[in-house]
Amino acid sequence: MKYDISIIGGLGHVGLPLGIMLANVGYKVNLIDINKNNSKLVLKGQMPFTEYGAEPILKKVLKNKKLSVSPSLKNVSLSKIIILAVGTPLDHYNNPDINEIMQPIKEIRKYINENQLIIIRSSVFPGTCENIYNYLIKKKKVEVSYCPERIKQGYAIEELGKLPQIVSGFTKKSEERASAIFKKISPKIIKSSIK
Repeated sequence: MKYDISIIGGLGHVGLPLGIMLANVGYKVNLIDINKNNSKLVLKGQMPFTEYGAEPILKKVLKNKKLSVSPSLKNVSLSKIIILAVGTPLDHYNNPDINEIMQPIKEIRKYINENQLIIIRSSVFPGTCENIYNYLIKKKKVEVSYCPERIKQGYAIEELGKLPQIVSGFTKKSEERASAIFKKISPKIIKSSIK
């Protein structure tokens, strides 16, 4: 595998700080995102939005070749771990719209393999993770974990290193694999059920 971790939605407020922090502890991280403007800025070592403390780490991980950017979902096939960090907008009735999450899942389904772990990082309502898991295992047996983000925009770099990380998985193996990743950046892991 070319990458340790690929983050779908990797140039957003959740994915980019997480990617920077994971690259900073030694993972080879690929940020997958179609936002060309943010991509150009990040590759120059500039943050596309306010994130305190991020830019020096971003420059360091780019220089060390631990962080790369790609617009193509095909690149998930080159990663051991896939993190889904896309937004969950509300519809006109203020209900979460799961199409934003399901669309990339549908697209990556043809590129994933059985050795990969998929971590859902997006904030989703109960039942969404089960829908994703059931959809994915119909094609291939993959490991799926849910590790919700709990950070305040602008303070993610600081909070990723201070806040406990909630980790859950559909199997013990997926829970353990996700825990191993977040133990490198979080002070404490709290294991929970998916719901």
